[in-house]
Amino acid sequence: MSSDKSKKEKHHHSQHSTNAEPARSTDQPQSPEPRRTEAADRVAYAEFKVLLRPEELRRLQRAYELWQHVHAAAQQLQVPFVPVAGEPLIRQRDIVFYDTPDFRLYENHFILRRRTQYQDGWTRMHDELTFKFRHPEEAVVAGIDVHPGLSLQARVKFKREILPEPDRVGGIRYIYAKNCVLAMPPLAEQFLAETALEFFPVLETIGVDHSTLLALVNRVTVSESLTEFGTLAFGHGLEAMVGLALWRHSESGTPIVGELGFQLKFEALTPAVEAGIVRAEEFFKLAQHCIAPWMFLGTTKTNLVYSHGGHAVSNRE
Repeated sequence: MSSDKSKKEKHHHSQHSTNAEPARSTDQPQSPEPRRTEAADRVAYAEFKVLLRPEELRRLQRAYELWQHVHAAAQQLQVPFVPVAGEPLIRQRDIVFYDTPDFRLYENHFILRRRTQYQDGWTRMHDELTFKFRHPEEAVVAGIDVHPGLSLQARVKFKREILPEPDRVGGIRYIYAKNCVLAMPPLAEQFLAETALEFFPVLETIGVDHSTLLALVNRVTVSESLTEFGTLAFGHGLEAMVGLALWRHSESGTPIVGELGFQLKFEALTPAVEAGIVRAEEFFKLAQHCIAPWMFLGTTKTNLVYSHGGHAVSNRE
């Protein structure tokens, strides 16, 4: 499992059969023992993300062409931009998602994701494990406790995610996410749900059978390439590094989706901060019009992995 420093992890490699009943959707699971802190219950990030057609990003030159259009939107709105010094670096990491055979986590708005970072071609000692609850209603997300049940050092982040509308260019919609990030030794490709329940007790509220196996969703491992263009400044102390990611199937190399994004961090949603976010939203809407031929509407990166191979999921995010 994943994020900042770890203590101990228990791995169960038993091949038990699954007895899980059909997945049931509960819009607002209740954590049996709230362990939240005040900081974890208020939005402290605004993350802007737009998905891109992967066929438009097969060549690095196309990524730079895309950025020229985004930069034009920044210039039009007089949003200051400072490019990264020198040639932008390209980072690599692998990403997988874990779930039960009936996708009980995702159908109840939970996501369990592992990222493996690479440095000079070598994997780092620890992976990043992120457990999150994502839902369109801020109050519902605020009521969920994603803290680990074990004594582990974790970062909990409450985010407002700003996405394009699903059916048109130039709009915005919000979804909210509360993330728990851990730094852990690498996980096996499958493990008993009992282990996940020890780490994240809130999963008890959605009826996960302890003997069920959690395994890689659709056996998909994503190879992610990331690069950063520079920093945008929206006033009121709000700055964000804007970057581009491309997801590919690790085995075939087939592109899945691209994403252009940036994230603002703040201590509280004061009127000044909200004013800066509104400015960022105006830039985000204009940038969509500038890159409309590149855009991929109506889904999320996670949803694409879950629906891979024609699998039906009711959670459309």
